[in-house]
Amino acid sequence: MEFIDFSALKRSRRIDLIFPDWKKGENVTFYSPHDDDAVLGAGYLIQAVSENGGRPFIIVFCRGDAGYSTAKAKATIVATRKEEAIRAYGELGVEKDAPYFVSETRMTVEKDLGVIALRNDEMVLYKKLFDTLIYKDRQGEIVKRPLIELPGRPFGLAHVAPANLEWVGLVNSVEKYGFFSIRLAEASANLEAAGDFSHNAGTYFYAPSDGEYVYAVRAYLYTWADYMTSTQLTFLPQGSFFYEKNAYVLFPWDDKTIPALDELARKLKNPLRVF
Repeated sequence: MEFIDFSALKRSRRIDLIFPDWKKGENVTFYSPHDDDAVLGAGYLIQAVSENGGRPFIIVFCRGDAGYSTAKAKATIVATRKEEAIRAYGELGVEKDAPYFVSETRMTVEKDLGVIALRNDEMVLYKKLFDTLIYKDRQGEIVKRPLIELPGRPFGLAHVAPANLEWVGLVNSVEKYGFFSIRLAEASANLEAAGDFSHNAGTYFYAPSDGEYVYAVRAYLYTWADYMTSTQLTFLPQGSFFYEKNAYVLFPWDDKTIPALDELARKLKNPLRVF
Protein backbone atom coordinates (compact mmCIF):
# COMPACT_ATOMS: atom_id res chain seq x y z
CA MET A 1 0.00 0.00 0.00
CA GLU A 2 1.42 3.36 -1.04
CA PHE A 3 0.54 6.90 0.03
CA ILE A 4 1.03 10.09 -1.98
CA ASP A 5 1.02 13.67 -0.71
CA PHE A 6 0.43 15.67 -3.88
CA SER A 7 0.86 19.05 -2.17
CA ALA A 8 4.35 18.09 -0.95
CA LEU A 9 5.13 15.87 -3.97
CA LYS A 10 6.04 12.96 -1.69
CA ARG A 11 5.23 9.27 -1.68
CA SER A 12 5.67 6.68 1.02
CA ARG A 13 4.53 3.26 2.21
CA ARG A 14 3.97 4.72 5.69
CA ILE A 15 0.58 6.09 6.69
CA ASP A 16 2.18 8.90 8.70
CA LEU A 17 2.75 10.69 5.40
CA ILE A 18 -1.01 11.37 5.53
CA PHE A 19 -1.44 11.32 9.34
CA PRO A 20 1.72 12.72 11.00
CA ASP A 21 2.66 11.07 14.32
CA TRP A 22 0.41 8.11 13.57
CA LYS A 23 -0.03 5.63 16.45
CA LYS A 24 -1.76 2.28 16.56
CA GLY A 25 -5.18 2.53 18.13
CA GLU A 26 -6.05 5.84 16.43
CA ASN A 27 -9.73 6.53 15.75
CA VAL A 28 -10.37 8.21 12.39
CA THR A 29 -13.83 9.57 11.60
CA PHE A 30 -15.06 9.84 8.00
CA TYR A 31 -18.14 12.01 7.38
CA SER A 32 -20.24 10.70 4.50
CA PRO A 33 -23.23 12.71 3.16
CA HIS A 34 -24.68 9.52 1.65
CA ASP A 35 -23.90 5.93 2.55
CA ASP A 36 -21.63 5.38 -0.47
CA ASP A 37 -19.71 8.68 -0.53
CA ALA A 38 -17.00 7.71 1.97
CA VAL A 39 -16.32 4.36 0.33
CA LEU A 40 -16.13 5.93 -3.14
CA GLY A 41 -14.13 8.99 -2.11
CA ALA A 42 -11.91 7.59 0.65
CA GLY A 43 -12.21 3.80 0.47
CA TYR A 44 -8.44 3.34 0.07
CA LEU A 45 -7.75 5.46 3.15
CA ILE A 46 -10.43 3.69 5.22
CA GLN A 47 -8.75 0.38 4.44
CA ALA A 48 -5.32 1.85 5.18
CA VAL A 49 -6.43 3.05 8.61
CA SER A 50 -7.64 -0.45 9.48
CA GLU A 51 -4.53 -2.19 8.13
CA ASN A 52 -2.26 0.16 10.08
CA GLY A 53 -3.81 -0.59 13.46
CA GLY A 54 -6.38 2.20 13.55
CA ARG A 55 -10.14 2.12 13.77
CA PRO A 56 -12.11 3.81 10.98
CA PHE A 57 -15.48 5.20 12.02
CA ILE A 58 -18.11 6.22 9.44
CA ILE A 59 -20.85 8.80 10.08
CA VAL A 60 -23.55 8.80 7.39
CA PHE A 61 -25.91 11.80 7.38
CA CYS A 62 -28.54 10.63 4.89
CA ARG A 63 -31.06 7.85 5.68
CA GLY A 64 -31.43 7.02 2.00
CA ASP A 65 -35.23 6.96 2.14
CA ALA A 66 -35.50 8.63 -1.28
CA GLY A 67 -33.13 6.17 -2.96
CA TYR A 68 -35.64 3.55 -4.03
CA SER A 69 -36.08 2.64 -7.69
CA THR A 70 -39.47 0.91 -7.48
CA ALA A 71 -42.60 1.67 -5.44
CA LYS A 72 -42.33 -1.73 -3.78
CA ALA A 73 -38.84 -0.94 -2.48
CA LYS A 74 -39.94 2.31 -0.79
CA ALA A 75 -40.87 0.60 2.49
CA THR A 76 -37.61 -1.33 2.78
CA ILE A 77 -34.99 0.88 1.13
CA VAL A 78 -33.61 2.36 4.37
CA ALA A 79 -33.02 -1.07 5.93
CA THR A 80 -31.62 -2.41 2.65
CA ARG A 81 -29.14 0.43 2.24
CA LYS A 82 -28.07 0.17 5.87
CA GLU A 83 -27.37 -3.56 5.51
CA GLU A 84 -25.49 -3.05 2.25
CA ALA A 85 -23.43 -0.19 3.73
CA ILE A 86 -22.44 -2.29 6.75
CA ARG A 87 -21.30 -5.10 4.46
CA ALA A 88 -19.41 -2.77 2.10
CA TYR A 89 -17.56 -0.92 4.87
CA GLY A 90 -16.89 -4.24 6.58
CA GLU A 91 -14.88 -5.27 3.52
CA LEU A 92 -12.65 -2.24 4.19
CA GLY A 93 -12.07 -3.17 7.83
CA VAL A 94 -14.78 -1.09 9.50
CA GLU A 95 -16.11 -2.86 12.57
CA LYS A 96 -19.86 -3.21 13.04
CA ASP A 97 -20.70 -1.16 16.14
CA ALA A 98 -23.68 -1.65 18.36
CA PRO A 99 -26.54 0.29 16.74
CA TYR A 100 -27.18 3.70 18.29
CA PHE A 101 -28.92 6.93 17.48
CA VAL A 102 -28.19 10.50 18.50
CA SER A 103 -30.83 13.00 19.62
CA GLU A 104 -30.09 16.73 19.72
CA THR A 105 -32.64 19.18 21.14
CA ARG A 106 -32.80 22.93 21.83
CA MET A 107 -35.44 24.87 23.71
CA THR A 108 -35.78 28.59 24.34
CA VAL A 109 -38.50 29.89 26.68
CA GLU A 110 -40.41 32.67 24.91
CA LYS A 111 -42.37 33.97 27.90
CA ASP A 112 -42.26 33.69 31.70
CA LEU A 113 -43.57 30.35 32.96
CA GLY A 114 -44.33 28.50 36.14
CA VAL A 115 -43.41 24.81 35.85
CA ILE A 116 -43.30 21.66 38.01
CA ALA A 117 -41.04 19.65 35.69
CA LEU A 118 -38.52 20.35 32.96
CA ARG A 119 -36.95 17.27 31.39
CA ASN A 120 -36.00 15.95 27.99
CA ASP A 121 -33.80 12.85 28.26
CA GLU A 122 -36.34 10.24 29.37
CA MET A 123 -36.28 6.50 28.66
CA VAL A 124 -39.67 4.76 29.00
CA LEU A 125 -39.53 0.98 28.55
CA TYR A 126 -41.53 -2.12 29.48
CA LYS A 127 -40.88 -3.16 33.07
CA LYS A 128 -40.70 -6.86 32.17
CA LEU A 129 -37.61 -6.16 30.06
CA PHE A 130 -35.38 -4.81 32.88
CA ASP A 131 -34.51 -5.56 36.49
CA THR A 132 -31.48 -3.34 37.26
CA LEU A 133 -30.57 0.34 37.03
CA ILE A 134 -26.96 1.36 36.46
CA TYR A 135 -24.92 4.52 35.98
CA LYS A 136 -21.41 5.90 36.16
CA ASP A 137 -21.12 8.51 38.91
CA ARG A 138 -19.02 11.67 38.85
CA GLN A 139 -16.11 9.91 40.53
CA GLY A 140 -16.06 7.25 37.81
CA GLU A 141 -17.58 4.53 40.01
CA ILE A 142 -20.22 2.18 38.63
CA VAL A 143 -23.44 2.15 40.65
CA LYS A 144 -25.98 -0.68 40.29
CA ARG A 145 -29.32 -1.01 42.09
CA PRO A 146 -32.36 -3.28 41.78
CA LEU A 147 -35.04 -1.59 39.68
CA ILE A 148 -37.71 -1.84 42.40
CA GLU A 149 -40.09 0.75 43.79
CA LEU A 150 -38.94 2.12 47.15
CA PRO A 151 -41.51 2.00 49.98
CA GLY A 152 -43.04 5.33 50.89
CA ARG A 153 -41.58 7.20 47.89
CA PRO A 154 -43.77 8.95 45.30
CA PHE A 155 -44.80 7.73 41.87
CA GLY A 156 -42.87 4.43 41.96
CA LEU A 157 -39.48 6.03 42.60
CA ALA A 158 -36.65 3.46 42.69
CA HIS A 159 -33.53 5.65 42.98
CA VAL A 160 -32.25 9.21 42.64
CA ALA A 161 -28.76 9.88 41.23
CA PRO A 162 -26.92 13.15 40.58
CA ALA A 163 -27.51 15.23 37.48
CA ASN A 164 -25.10 15.37 34.53
CA LEU A 165 -23.96 11.74 34.65
CA GLU A 166 -21.88 10.54 31.69
CA TRP A 167 -24.23 7.63 31.07
CA VAL A 168 -27.20 5.85 32.64
CA GLY A 169 -28.86 2.58 31.75
CA LEU A 170 -31.45 -0.10 32.40
CA VAL A 171 -30.25 -3.72 32.38
CA ASN A 172 -31.74 -7.21 32.20
CA SER A 173 -29.28 -9.20 34.30
CA VAL A 174 -30.86 -12.56 33.34
CA GLU A 175 -31.11 -12.18 29.56
CA LYS A 176 -27.87 -10.13 29.55
CA TYR A 177 -28.66 -6.92 27.69
CA GLY A 178 -29.00 -3.23 28.52
CA PHE A 179 -30.30 0.02 27.06
CA PHE A 180 -28.21 3.13 27.76
CA SER A 181 -28.29 6.91 27.39
CA ILE A 182 -24.91 8.64 26.88
CA ARG A 183 -24.72 12.38 27.54
CA LEU A 184 -22.64 13.93 24.73
CA ALA A 185 -23.24 17.63 25.39
CA GLU A 186 -25.42 19.83 27.58
CA ALA A 187 -25.89 23.53 28.19
CA SER A 188 -28.48 25.68 29.94
CA ALA A 189 -28.88 29.37 30.64
CA ASN A 190 -31.49 30.78 32.97
CA LEU A 191 -31.59 34.54 32.53
CA GLU A 192 -32.47 36.85 35.43
CA ALA A 193 -33.70 34.04 37.67
CA ALA A 194 -33.55 34.52 41.42
CA GLY A 195 -32.68 31.75 43.84
CA ASP A 196 -31.89 28.12 43.09
CA PHE A 197 -33.13 27.51 39.57
CA SER A 198 -32.26 23.83 39.25
CA HIS A 199 -34.63 22.71 41.99
CA ASN A 200 -34.50 18.94 42.44
CA ALA A 201 -32.31 18.48 39.37
CA GLY A 202 -31.03 14.92 39.07
CA THR A 203 -31.42 11.51 37.47
CA TYR A 204 -34.57 9.70 38.55
CA PHE A 205 -35.39 6.02 38.11
CA TYR A 206 -38.98 4.80 38.44
CA ALA A 207 -40.49 1.31 38.59
CA PRO A 208 -44.10 1.67 39.85
CA SER A 209 -45.41 -1.63 41.21
CA ASP A 210 -48.84 -0.99 39.69
CA GLY A 211 -47.55 -0.02 36.23
CA GLU A 212 -46.14 -1.81 33.20
CA TYR A 213 -43.30 0.64 32.46
CA VAL A 214 -39.99 1.69 33.99
CA TYR A 215 -38.48 5.14 33.54
CA ALA A 216 -35.08 6.82 33.64
CA VAL A 217 -35.41 10.62 33.65
CA ARG A 218 -32.73 13.32 33.60
CA ALA A 219 -34.41 16.45 34.95
CA TYR A 220 -33.31 20.09 35.03
CA LEU A 221 -36.19 21.13 37.25
CA TYR A 222 -38.35 18.60 39.05
CA THR A 223 -40.42 19.84 41.97
CA TRP A 224 -43.01 17.28 40.79
CA ALA A 225 -40.74 14.48 42.06
CA ASP A 226 -41.61 14.95 45.74
CA TYR A 227 -44.97 14.71 47.51
CA MET A 228 -44.38 17.97 49.37
CA THR A 229 -43.56 20.00 46.25
CA SER A 230 -45.37 18.12 43.47
CA THR A 231 -47.73 21.04 42.82
CA GLN A 232 -45.21 23.81 43.51
CA LEU A 233 -44.54 25.98 40.49
CA THR A 234 -41.00 27.21 39.91
CA PHE A 235 -40.43 30.43 38.00
CA LEU A 236 -38.86 29.92 34.58
CA PRO A 237 -38.12 33.32 33.03
CA GLN A 238 -38.30 34.32 29.40
CA GLY A 239 -35.02 33.74 27.58
CA SER A 240 -34.08 30.56 29.46
CA PHE A 241 -32.25 28.21 27.10
CA PHE A 242 -31.68 24.44 27.22
CA TYR A 243 -29.62 22.22 24.95
CA GLU A 244 -28.98 18.47 25.06
CA LYS A 245 -27.24 15.96 22.84
CA ASN A 246 -27.62 12.31 23.82
CA ALA A 247 -26.82 8.96 22.23
CA TYR A 248 -28.96 5.88 22.89
CA VAL A 249 -27.54 2.40 22.46
CA LEU A 250 -28.46 -1.24 23.09
CA PHE A 251 -25.56 -3.43 24.29
CA PRO A 252 -25.13 -7.06 25.37
CA TRP A 253 -24.55 -7.12 29.14
CA ASP A 254 -21.21 -8.71 30.04
CA ASP A 255 -17.77 -7.72 31.32
CA LYS A 256 -17.10 -5.84 28.06
CA THR A 257 -20.15 -3.58 28.24
CA ILE A 258 -18.83 -0.81 30.48
CA PRO A 259 -15.51 -0.43 28.59
CA ALA A 260 -17.51 -0.41 25.34
CA LEU A 261 -19.82 2.32 26.68
CA ASP A 262 -16.86 4.42 27.78
CA GLU A 263 -15.17 3.97 24.40
CA LEU A 264 -18.31 4.90 22.48
CA ALA A 265 -18.77 8.00 24.66
CA ARG A 266 -15.17 9.09 24.03
CA LYS A 267 -15.47 8.44 20.32
CA LEU A 268 -18.71 10.36 19.88
CA LYS A 269 -17.55 13.31 21.99
CA ASN A 270 -13.97 13.59 20.78
CA PRO A 271 -12.95 11.72 17.63
CA LEU A 272 -9.17 11.74 17.59
CA ARG A 273 -8.89 12.49 13.91
CA VAL A 274 -11.40 13.75 11.37
CA PHE A 275 -10.85 13.25 7.63
